[in-house]
Amino acid sequence: DKKWRYMVYAVLGAALVLTDYAGMIWGMILCDLINTQETFMAWVKKQKWLLWMAFLLGVYLSSYPSGGIHLEHTIYRIIPIVMVVPYHLLVGSVVCLEPLQKFFGWKMFVKLGNISYSLYLVHFPIIATLGCGLFKVLYGKIPYNAAVLVCFATTTVVVWIISEGFSKSEDIVDEALSDIINGYNGRIIIATFASNIHRVQQIIDVAKSVGRKVALS
Repeated sequence: DKKWRYMVYAVLGAALVLTDYAGMIWGMILCDLINTQETFMAWVKKQKWLLWMAFLLGVYLSSYPSGGIHLEHTIYRIIPIVMVVPYHLLVGSVVCLEPLQKFFGWKMFVKLGNISYSLYLVHFPIIATLGCGLFKVLYGKIPYNAAVLVCFATTTVVVWIISEGFSKSEDIVDEALSDIINGYNGRIIIATFASNIHRVQQIIDVAKSVGRKVALS
């Protein structure tokens, strides 16, 4: 029932607004609107100025500092909300704006999307070890900004190379999934990390290619 569903959204949203779980509620609402409210979404897609404002606001808010002091009198003091809102503004505006879809459809962005999960996995260990170690060696020997630039460039290259290698191993997983799903006619239950969006997409793509239905829980 739509009435009760949105009441649940409202209650959970109010209760979890200052927690990281707020993102889950916002995601549920966004998916619900996109997939069930055709009239509302048709109206939203016509409001181009509003969608562009949402996109720009999302870019601005997503630039919040990950840490710092003297933030209590700024918008960044409500960190959980600021973390949640911009990503939904960005996703919502990209879904509705064709120019943004074409822009993020460039090969470079598609490549980043393919290796995004491996980037997520390896970036912190590399930055925390290689990046910090290199900065310690360079600090005081060259200007501060130059040291930061060298560390950034070096860790970016290393992270990209490792992520590329990791993504190739993902192709093997894709083949294995295809063999399993193709070779079994009954119901198949697959467990994976919720944050591994790439794996979920792999499962959906393989299932779609063989005419199977997918249910997420």
